[in-house]
Amino acid sequence: RVGMGAEIKNLVKIPVSISGRINDPLIARDILVQKKADLIDLGRQMLADPYFPQKIADGRTEDICRCIACNYCHGKRFRALKQIRCAVNPLAGRESEARDPRPSPAPLRVMVVGGGIAGLQAAIGLTKRGFRVSLFEKETRLGGQLELAALPPGKGEVRSLLEFLIRQTEKSGIKVNLNSEITPEFVLAEKPFAVIIATGGRPIYPKSIPIEKNMNCLPAWDILSGDTKSLGAKTVILGGGFVAAEIADFICEKGMAKDLTIIEMREDIAMDLEPISRQNLLKKLQDYGVKMVPNFLIRQVAGGEVIGEVVGNGNSKRIEADTVIIALGTESVNFPAGALKKAGVKVVFIGDAREPRGIAEAMREGYIAGVSLDPS
Repeated sequence: RVGMGAEIKNLVKIPVSISGRINDPLIARDILVQKKADLIDLGRQMLADPYFPQKIADGRTEDICRCIACNYCHGKRFRALKQIRCAVNPLAGRESEARDPRPSPAPLRVMVVGGGIAGLQAAIGLTKRGFRVSLFEKETRLGGQLELAALPPGKGEVRSLLEFLIRQTEKSGIKVNLNSEITPEFVLAEKPFAVIIATGGRPIYPKSIPIEKNMNCLPAWDILSGDTKSLGAKTVILGGGFVAAEIADFICEKGMAKDLTIIEMREDIAMDLEPISRQNLLKKLQDYGVKMVPNFLIRQVAGGEVIGEVVGNGNSKRIEADTVIIALGTESVNFPAGALKKAGVKVVFIGDAREPRGIAEAMREGYIAGVSLDPS
């Protein structure tokens, strides 16, 4: 669109404005400096960070939270017909809730367990209020599931959210402890005022579905992380939510499987994805030749087949498979907090540790934990 705008500007004598995925201040500056346009229209970026222009003017570009092009805003407006929302801005559509949170009268110690979206957001907010925050992450790097979420085709901009949160964490001076798997006993020994549990989620392994031991069975997350380089001749993805659909897109782009099938118990594939992104993604999968089988209730995986029945009429159905990929959702990583509560430690569960959901909920609950923890 920038090129089109520049061509139009050369032909007319009135101001020309352009728009469309302009969320990088350097790109915005170059457009104006090179006189490719007179004005820049900001759409979704102003939902993600309404102070985008002011931060550029103040020279604080590192504090800009960029739109990640997830279309969560479109989904909320068009599907649910509710107020506008933004996955990366907890206050979008809730501006009246903005407030100056009560500062901590003393540097009370707070431990944040988990360095994903929710944990980072909470730690940043608490530090701004004067709490003394220590963050503990069991892995070698911060980010949690957000690292994987940025890997499917077309999802690279998701990583900008992680980079933003890490920058703000470093700027806040939060003590970050990597390779640190925390136990309730350790927390009790540290005697914090409060602990924020943001341990995230893990893939669900279907205990109710018998899977033959010699079957090549892989968690969906392993596909994205690069732990698996090639798949069998007939690969079946168990589960048909948006994660499964994005995994299929990833597999097809990498050429990892020649024959790929997605099976889903509900009446369609990727029903949990917002409408615009869903339409585009399903079109890609159709063009790749991915078979999509809805209304399929899985009973077992055995003898080189996924065996089940058609939802509604109970008719038996079998699909050949030499590799199955498990994409049946996420469950919370449990952190026993009973002893902490008995000892008088304030305990708050946020993000997937509270209930597996998405980026928007993790950002929102991290924000709320940061501004609402009562220091009294």
